[in-house]
Amino acid sequence: MAQFIVPDFIKNKNVNTIHKQMRDNLPNDIDTSDGSDMWDLTYSTAYEHAFFAQFCVLNAIKLIWPEFSYGVYSDYHGNSRGMARRKGQYSQGYVKITGKSGVNIPLGTVFSTEKIGNNAVTEFKTTIDVLIGNDGIVIVPIVAILSGKSGNVPADTITINSDKIAGISSVTNPTPTSGGYDKESDQSFNERMKEYDQTQDNSFIGNDNDYRRWAMEVIGVGEAIVIDPEDNPEVEDDSGIVTLIIIDANGDPASEALCATVYNHIMQPTPLSVTGKRTEGEKTGAERLAPPGVILVVMPPNTDTLSVTALVELDGTQDIESVTTAYIAILQAYLLEAINVGEIRYSKVHSCLSSTKGVADFKDLLLNGNKNNIQLDAQHIPIIKTENIRLSVGLVDG
Repeated sequence: MAQFIVPDFIKNKNVNTIHKQMRDNLPNDIDTSDGSDMWDLTYSTAYEHAFFAQFCVLNAIKLIWPEFSYGVYSDYHGNSRGMARRKGQYSQGYVKITGKSGVNIPLGTVFSTEKIGNNAVTEFKTTIDVLIGNDGIVIVPIVAILSGKSGNVPADTITINSDKIAGISSVTNPTPTSGGYDKESDQSFNERMKEYDQTQDNSFIGNDNDYRRWAMEVIGVGEAIVIDPEDNPEVEDDSGIVTLIIIDANGDPASEALCATVYNHIMQPTPLSVTGKRTEGEKTGAERLAPPGVILVVMPPNTDTLSVTALVELDGTQDIESVTTAYIAILQAYLLEAINVGEIRYSKVHSCLSSTKGVADFKDLLLNGNKNNIQLDAQHIPIIKTENIRLSVGLVDG
């Protein structure tokens, strides 16, 4: 993002400058020295004048441009372009409930993860009305109560019968929940609008920018990489096959369902794809975005695990577990940027740790065992696993 330059007519509108100008405009026979009645009376007006100029007017000016907008004002800019912010998605999964045969589990029954320390519980509700079977077990679909990636929890963590339904002896989720995505951030939405504005002179004939832009319109997509036939060693140059590599909004390889959603958005086929590839007997819909003759394949990338090690000196405000969790979140956000430029830069990984709350200092930071940048292949992306981010505690100068 470009840096906003404060207009010259606002730069000097601070309270002291304005206050001095007000006092200089008063008659010479009036006492305006510090502590006088006139000094006190004019200072409050100067303060409000400065606040209006340096905060209210300045923010109003920034909101003129999408690049510096935020919240509902970014949405206003999007509306005028026919663009919408990607909404948050609710994580889904299943729970296995054990209990007395015939016990009713009503639609909307709440189950949750266990509260551990200061971590908030994650709540889910059932999506159908079921009875525990004769074998004392029932499998029931659930959806997170709050949207966002916080609803993506590991297997066997949804164990609390929040509604305290009698007759239930245990509950768990045999598999992880998935599909939860955060609402699109201001930065991401503003960048999409900027790209949209910069491509208005393009012919929209199905070039790489078009495919990426179409894919990025789909809820849950974090990044899209376009591979033309001539750049894909697995297809013939004249095949007409365009490959889209999709990373989801959480920085992970896209699920098959998300790949299918992207394919259907761009191709508008009948019948709809469930794999991200062409379907048997597929017909083109009238709302198809891709040009005629193109065969589209939408797929997730292969993955390579990223490892980071370092000796960290804490500042006393956080423990090492909290620092590691925060660092991983910052790294995840950076990886989407790295994928877009095709390189993980050691200096960026270094600065991510520097900006992590609770870190006083650190040394011996290694990225995949060394201090080199990592070049990325379009069909391979780095992923972060907690066990591969190993931060040990110690004194940097000790």
